[in-house]
Amino acid sequence: MLEWLLLGLGLGFGIALGPLSKKAAMAARLRQMLGCAAPTRIAPWPDLPPELLGLVLLRMPSRADRVRICAVCHSWRSGARLQPPPPLLPWFALREGNFLSLPDGAVHRMPLPDYDDVRYRVSTGSLLFLVDHDGRCSLVSPSSGKTIPLQINPDLLELRSHEDIRKVVVSDDLHTVVVLTTSKTNSKNVTMYALGPQGTTAMEWAPPVNSLALDIALFHGKLYVLTREHSGLLPELHVLEPRNMGIRSVKCIQRTHRDDDVKRFFFYLVASGNRLLMVGRIVYPHPIDSPMPSQCFKVFQAADLSSGHGWWSEVNTLMGHALFVSQGCSRSLAVGSQSVSGGAQEDCVYFMGERSVISNIEEDFLNSCVYNIRDQTVGRLPLETPAPSGPSWGIWLPTWLFPAEV
Repeated sequence: MLEWLLLGLGLGFGIALGPLSKKAAMAARLRQMLGCAAPTRIAPWPDLPPELLGLVLLRMPSRADRVRICAVCHSWRSGARLQPPPPLLPWFALREGNFLSLPDGAVHRMPLPDYDDVRYRVSTGSLLFLVDHDGRCSLVSPSSGKTIPLQINPDLLELRSHEDIRKVVVSDDLHTVVVLTTSKTNSKNVTMYALGPQGTTAMEWAPPVNSLALDIALFHGKLYVLTREHSGLLPELHVLEPRNMGIRSVKCIQRTHRDDDVKRFFFYLVASGNRLLMVGRIVYPHPIDSPMPSQCFKVFQAADLSSGHGWWSEVNTLMGHALFVSQGCSRSLAVGSQSVSGGAQEDCVYFMGERSVISNIEEDFLNSCVYNIRDQTVGRLPLETPAPSGPSWGIWLPTWLFPAEV
């Protein structure tokens, strides 16, 4: 059985299968990993049982290794689809435009010849929303380089500096693109584009007077906006419904007084399974080289949204999910009890370092962390190699990117 795996790994990973010593060394490593005895017979490697292939995939936290496993043969590719492993960690989008995969630390570069012409780069999850210096907008797959041009006029967004676009969310059918900007002269900093065969329709929405729009998220096909009027209160939640004459807004959750001090918290909105969650984090409470205390984090669920009189309910479990939050992109991954070694872990919130003034890449990692909501412990992002060195000279804030699974 190990010979199947050995031969398959050799063909798929580009390992030379010449010297017997190399085969023996690889076989020993695989036996140690799988905890099984030496083989008693040799069988064709396409006959590797799917359950064993699934066990191997569970021990591979690298996206590149999973791709190579599936490239060995049709049998292995089909077996991997029959038993899809838990999701891997997303990529860490660096400020200068490259991407770092976790936990192996491999650096990936955009396969686009004109990437240097990009003025705005925003992760929408598995795709990148790009705006070039000529105002052309597109969605791009960072792994394949496939580009989808968007018939969007960015003049409506009033873009001036590289920090003007806060977040972009895109519907699964790519027919709706919503852009949250930091400031506009008319205060309508939520812009919804409806893309159709007859052209593009743009609609704008402004938060209530004296309020700021903090975050946006698509949940069950509806657009939700998190707003805040006073720093001592929990944010309000609105649902936006496009109409022929514009956008109709319905307030789902009123601002709520709290006994504890929430004025230093920054809040993120993220859909997680059948729940809409709000994650709070104190952004700058600690020295950059020391762990953050667990009191710096809170997670709330939006309860009773349909009544129009909902409320925020603090939770202590993510119900089999892991959360990845950042100002540019937040997402939930269904992990379950079978977490990949070195991959996404159940009941954990992964925070991105988002200090605006950073002198080198290492500081971005030092200010990023993982919070276990169940154990209330805080740790560093999993990285098997030292963080990339060098100046952090890029114009974009770091964010999460979720390449398509194998």
